[in-house]
Amino acid sequence: MLEKLKQSELHVHIGGCLHVQGLVHVARDFYREIDWTQYCKNYQQVFGQAVDPIAWFERAIDHNDIEPLKQGYVVTEADAGDFARFQARFDLLIYVARYLRKVTGNQKLMLDRIFARHRQQGLRYVEYRAMSSIATTYETFRAFHSEYALACLQACDSQMQIRYIASLPRDNVVQTYGWLKQLLDEQPCLKNIIVGIDFCFWEEGYPPGSMKAFFQQLRKDNAANPKHGLAVVYHVGESFFDKSLESAIRWCHQAAIMGAKRLGHAIALGMPPEIAIARRDDAMSLNR
Repeated sequence: MLEKLKQSELHVHIGGCLHVQGLVHVARDFYREIDWTQYCKNYQQVFGQAVDPIAWFERAIDHNDIEPLKQGYVVTEADAGDFARFQARFDLLIYVARYLRKVTGNQKLMLDRIFARHRQQGLRYVEYRAMSSIATTYETFRAFHSEYALACLQACDSQMQIRYIASLPRDNVVQTYGWLKQLLDEQPCLKNIIVGIDFCFWEEGYPPGSMKAFFQQLRKDNAANPKHGLAVVYHVGESFFDKSLESAIRWCHQAAIMGAKRLGHAIALGMPPEIAIARRDDAMSLNR
């Protein structure tokens, strides 16, 4: 059983699977063309230091020195439990992926590298997930998620089974869930590939209770079509500087009882109170 667990990965974000060398390989032909202005502003706001991602890539490509890029991109223990620090680093990949789509019209260069790496690592079953912050119409939503899901379908073989989980925005879940159902109706070949729905990104301001209508509709839809029912994996208890540890734990419990199959991170469940209130000056220490 333990050996089979080593061959499975149930919580990976597609972008987060691209290691430093892979990022260099993907971006080497266009990193200078990306407008890094907002990325640099946000990074400086979070870490208090000015950065130059173009210089990072230059060092990696021209001098075979990946350390500057690695220090800016890789999440470390010092970032643990601070979503803003994670996001500031992860945004580097997001800027690259967005520009890659703009230039080539697809993410094949990135996806092929990710799939190949996981095969080499001996993975036999992987559930990938992805979210687009710019999929604000059905057409853009369909283009984004169908591209990733079809890539997962095409990469499946006897050695590695791949599944896709669509990450939906917490602030527009009812509409985007409808879009996901429409996508599956239009492309039935994806019904065995898209197995779930994910909620990620910032959780502040979006208590699980606000998802009640969505969960009710999902239960009805799954009961009507159990063969292709969708599970929910829910990021919660991950980022909670706006509330007490007790409230963050309550959110984890609410997500579970509403029907989430797996909770993402949920570090609030194992964090000692003295650590929770000492993480940052503005961390909540009172019941809320």
